[in-house]
Amino acid sequence: MSKLISKIQKVKISELDEIAYHNQRTNDSIFNLEIDPSKTKHNYDLRQGRTQNYRVDILNYINHTKRFDRKIRHDTILLCEWNISSEAGFFRDKPDKGIRAFFQQILIFYSKNMDEQGIRYAQVHLDEAIPHIHMGVIPFTTDKKLNAKKVFSKTIVQNIQASLTQHLYDAGLEVEVIPTVTTSTMKSTHSDTDTAFQNQPTHSIATIPQARTLKPSAKSPSVLREAKHQ
Repeated sequence: MSKLISKIQKVKISELDEIAYHNQRTNDSIFNLEIDPSKTKHNYDLRQGRTQNYRVDILNYINHTKRFDRKIRHDTILLCEWNISSEAGFFRDKPDKGIRAFFQQILIFYSKNMDEQGIRYAQVHLDEAIPHIHMGVIPFTTDKKLNAKKVFSKTIVQNIQASLTQHLYDAGLEVEVIPTVTTSTMKSTHSDTDTAFQNQPTHSIATIPQARTLKPSAKSPSVLREAKHQ
């Protein structure tokens, strides 16, 4: 059974441009040795059309959706980016359609378990060592207030990891979870995915519910009950 790499990064307004540069290959492909520019044309966004300019489009969505009048502070978490992948061997013999289906199942899971409109991009990178997805989610509570700490608390993140694993298992993709890494800096999320996998604390896999003992289920459990009731 392959390991599922699942990390979340909390992003401030000052960091949106750097995320855009990396995800959209705007100007760092030449200098980033982890990127193979000849394969960049094969990258795609499963939410294409929602976010062309990260700073403009994400801020516009927030301003049109939020239900509070005060100005957004410079240190407010505007976006939570999930970086999800698996081991190199998981993708080795998969055709392009199989790899796309894997990432589509991840997007389906998130779309069902949280506000679908809040998923502003789902950028798949095929030009690095291991295919992976960068998925940007606006951390709105049910009353449309920005609160990343509540929407993606430690418990909720762990539940998401375990429930995502179950969802993928039900879809015929057997994977285990590696615990999340949460950071507000760009370097760790946008480093080589294989290196990120090797640096994870594999001894704590068993602490996440359902990570080892998966059984087919009729549907994936809700993972945001804590946020909905707060």
